Amino acid sequence: MALVIYGVSVFGGFIQDDTRVIESDPEMGSVGALGATLARPYYYMDEGNAGAYRPVTSFSFYLNALVTGKGAWGFHLINNFDLILQVMVQTDMMLLVIFPNLY
Repeated sequence: MALVIYGVSVFGGFIQDDTRVIESDPEMGSVGALGATLARPYYYMDEGNAGAYRPVTSFSFYLNALVTGKGAWGFHLINNFDLILQVMVQTDMMLLVIFPNLY
């Protein structure tokens, strides 16, 4: 069901700050910038006005862009796979709690 609901997002574009953080970043998707994501602020291009420090989010964005490019479809596709994986793990955990002798 989650795939049906969120699957259409693959065809959508970026929203909110995604344009500023992903599309406007000239280093997005480069191997050399992966390490820098762990040290610099989230909005590092705002000339010192960082606003946030999100190293794991930034690193995952750069890694995602390295694998699928800077197009929105790649980010949405990876998010859908992540959602499916989370649903599978949570379902498995729930079954383990309800039926402890099942496995």
